Amino acid sequence: MKGAACCLFWGRGYALDPGDAVLEPVRRAYRRLGLDLEPGTFRSHSDASLLRAQGMSPLVLGPGSLRVAHRPDERVAFREVVEAARIYRALIREACC
Repeated sequence: MKGAACCLFWGRGYALDPGDAVLEPVRRAYRRLGLDLEPGTFRSHSDASLLRAQGMSPLVLGPGSLRVAHRPDERVAFREVVEAARIYRALIREACC
């Protein structure tokens, strides 16, 4: 775009240590739901990357795919939203009760 400022964001991504205590309620929630927890590297720029750079352990957990995120055809299947809600509910129970 003519005259518009443009900048690119890039982030190396990060992975939480599998032994990180922040994952324990997540592990319990997934077990409660009979799901396999497969933590991986978050390879995208987000506030989570900024928090990680400050020494925190942010967990990125949600429906959708980075392949279609923030694009004109961005979409999330409703079944993924429903599954995410089930996980969030179980996670709240494990972390707060």
